Order: sequence, then structure tokens, then C-alpha cells
Amino acid sequence: MEKLQFALLIEATPFLLSLVIIGRGKGRLLCSVFLSLRISCTSSPLNRRQVVIFSEAETVQQGEHLYRRIQQEEEISTDSRNTLYVRCVADHIIAALDESQRTNYLWEITVFNSEQENAFALPGGKISVYSGLLGVAQNQHQLAAVMAHEVGHVLANHSNERASQSTIRNI
Repeated sequence: MEKLQFALLIEATPFLLSLVIIGRGKGRLLCSVFLSLRISCTSSPLNRRQVVIFSEAETVQQGEHLYRRIQQEEEISTDSRNTLYVRCVADHIIAALDESQRTNYLWEITVFNSEQENAFALPGGKISVYSGLLGVAQNQHQLAAVMAHEVGHVLANHSNERASQSTIRNI
């Protein structure tokens, strides 16, 4: 006869995790983890399986919040030529997306005045390029490759996947 050794209930706001360990004779343990119904299995655009906890609305809201915070903390470029160049490249990338991908987000582009040779995109369509990247990307095609790569992370829901993995790990 199986007997319950202990049950642990942890609330990980706003998600619920219950962990039940049941004894099975001779010390064998059976561990079952039940996450709230909000957890879902999805597939990336390349059909890679993903476990996500947060809704798209939640990740878009977090992306928006982080984007605004970075805009307050980092120096935004006042170089109108660079900004127009980056926006032109971004416009072509966005135009190449499926209609639903174009219209699901409010795409926004910011160039930060920094030596960093990098770019990033956040959930909700927030694209940022550091001006240092413009000295490394030799033409619009190289810049587009970097920016499209970052947009790909947004479309593949990688932020939600990483945040979900972190939340699960920390419970």
C-alpha cells in the first residue's frame, strides 16, 4: 500500500506548483510536479518545443517596461542620420514579416549612443541598436542580418521561454 510521505505546496506568484512525493515500498520515490493550467507547450517557428508559463500579453508588457527603463538609463542617439538609417533597415525587416507578425506588435526602434557593437529586440517589437554596431556593420545588409536575428528571438518567443525556465528552476 502506498503512503504519502509528504506534500509541499509552493505558491510562485502568479503560478502554483504542487510537489507530491509518494513512497513506494523499498524506498522508491515517485515525484509528480503539477504546474498550474497556465503552463503550455508551444512550438517555435522552427517547430522546436517550448514550455512557457507567461502569456504573450505579460511578456509584451514586461518588454515594454524594460524598453522604457533602458531608454531612461541609456543615452539615446541624437544623430538623425544614423537613426534614419537604422529605421530604414528596420522598416525593411518588418515589411518582410508575415502580416500577423507585422501587426501583432507596435514596432519601435531606438538607437543608443554607445560604443557597444550590439543590438537587441524585446517582446512587443522593441528594437534597439547601439551606435557602436554601425561602425562594425559595413553595410545595410550586415546591419539587417544582426537586427533580423534579434527580431527572430522576439518572434520565436525566446524571452518567454527563458523567463519560464528561470521561474521553474527557482521554485
